[in-house]
Amino acid sequence: MRSNMIAVRIGLVLAMVAGALMSATTPRADAIELFLAGDKITAVDTRIPGNTLVPSPPSGPLTVIEPDTTEASTAVWRSAPLSESVVLLPGDVTLSLLVKDYSENPGPFDVFYSKRISLKGESPGAILIATGAFQNPFPPVGSGTCPPSFLLGQHPPAPGCIPQGLMVMSATSTILTPIVIPAGSVVEVRIWCPGASFIGAFFNGKFEGNFSTIEEPEAARVKEGRLTGGGTTSGVFDAAGVTLPVTVDIHQGLELHCNEAQLPNNLEVNWDGGNHFHLSSLTSATCFDDPTKDPNPPPAGFDSYIGSGSGECNGVPGATANWYFTDEGEPGTSDDVVSLKITCADGSTVTAGGQNNLQGNFQAHAQ
Repeated sequence: MRSNMIAVRIGLVLAMVAGALMSATTPRADAIELFLAGDKITAVDTRIPGNTLVPSPPSGPLTVIEPDTTEASTAVWRSAPLSESVVLLPGDVTLSLLVKDYSENPGPFDVFYSKRISLKGESPGAILIATGAFQNPFPPVGSGTCPPSFLLGQHPPAPGCIPQGLMVMSATSTILTPIVIPAGSVVEVRIWCPGASFIGAFFNGKFEGNFSTIEEPEAARVKEGRLTGGGTTSGVFDAAGVTLPVTVDIHQGLELHCNEAQLPNNLEVNWDGGNHFHLSSLTSATCFDDPTKDPNPPPAGFDSYIGSGSGECNGVPGATANWYFTDEGEPGTSDDVVSLKITCADGSTVTAGGQNNLQGNFQAHAQ
């Protein structure tokens, strides 16, 4: 199984990126990172009073990160809403930043960065994906021909206004299990310098073959195929406060396509007490290849399915369902109901989740 490590080179010609996105045989470039290229970025003017050096938006290759800034008082880069959903995997987020060092902090850290995502339709604020603190490896070079004589939006940079090299900053992602970032979500990156630290960051230019890049593990998403099968797992039924939550056996049977528009899509769930959920409409479907799993046979191109839909509980409409199912190969003893939650119109819920918890078999199919 393969893990697709996406490294979007900041400053690539957008037409080249667009061509990569249209490739039918490889996963598209990560839209989450694409916003750092060219006109895809917006610098939000949240700078500290008196900061007049950071272009807003940065139209040239150099952005100056002023001293004594914080995450709340530095320039912010935000993406346009994502055109498609993506699946992020656990791992490291690595920012390789072309920099020029003007002064360093006396303490152990010179530069911080954070990456956050505002999920479409959810609040409050952006969820933190990664943050890190790093030591600048380059010696300070003084003001030179960049600040204080740097011109806002200057492009190309003045002679001598070139980076010293790449400062590599890696931090463990807060993503602990594969997660779908829905289309319409907005991503932001912030870079700030504590104390006396003062750097120039080169975003939109190429220097001696080097680019500023960002890497993050992303799963290959599959839009064709289906998941079938079913079985029994243990879960919890909460009858909306009528009784205390109780442990129940949950039985499910399904045929779900990776393309929401392709029919049929069926999910039937039964649990103790004669309760029943019937799926009426498949709202979202994300099939992807999790590199930690290896279902065989057959090779379907995916092994994990995250979806949602609406339906009926005991014949009453207004119910919703969210699920995350995996196929980990035959004979099905390792298949998972990673998560399942059904919310009925009266507020009662049934939930399940875990590892190797399915007594049955899920089967991923390419067609």
